[in-house]
Amino acid sequence: MDRIEENKKALKNLRDNGDDHELEREVEHWIYFSSEENIDEFIKEVQNKGYKFIKKDMVEGEFEVLISRVDNIILENVNEYVLELEDISKKHGGEYDGWGCYVKQRYQYENYYIRGR
Repeated sequence: MDRIEENKKALKNLRDNGDDHELEREVEHWIYFSSEENIDEFIKEVQNKGYKFIKKDMVEGEFEVLISRVDNIILENVNEYVLELEDISKKHGGEYDGWGCYVKQRYQYENYYIRGR
């Protein structure tokens, strides 16, 4: 499944759980690197685009980098920022793995977290 289809599937799952895609919320993104070598440059570049560095962990022999930014999750916007992050990740030797966020409703009583891949 290509990235745009994955985004559609994640957004449908969010919508099915009552999400209002127009509402802004923190959207998290996972990127994996085989070595630590280019991570700092990657982080600098995405911070210049408004992303916040959350953490870096070693997961199953790879470095997992978690970043986030406040965005809406309208399909066109998701595709734009996800494809941009894929390109930036590749440029720095990483692999973009996916995004996730909480369900956000106009009148919210509970939080649900759904991760798209």
